[in-house]
Amino acid sequence: MSDYAFFEYRAKITDTSHETKEGQRVHCLLKIPVAADYGRRQRDDVELKQDGGDMILFTLNPGPHHKISHSDIWKVNENRISELGEASNLARVGDCSLYFYAS
Repeated sequence: MSDYAFFEYRAKITDTSHETKEGQRVHCLLKIPVAADYGRRQRDDVELKQDGGDMILFTLNPGPHHKISHSDIWKVNENRISELGEASNLARVGDCSLYFYAS
């Protein structure tokens, strides 16, 4: 069993000043450790998914005049990294890695 869980995330960042269907698409894969503080295993995918969403929001930080819309996050297997190919950008937050892909 892997020491990491993997989640894929897609969303759109839009301007809050007016309603628009246009926006910047976001596609990333999150690699998050299964073990929490002091080696305690996280209980379930729900907690990991919530922590992953928080990490992504922290990393994207759309600012006061933008919002994240149409977001979706789901669990994937480790092979998904190789299926998506080379990431255009890599961000690290603590023990988590976020692989960003062109949408």
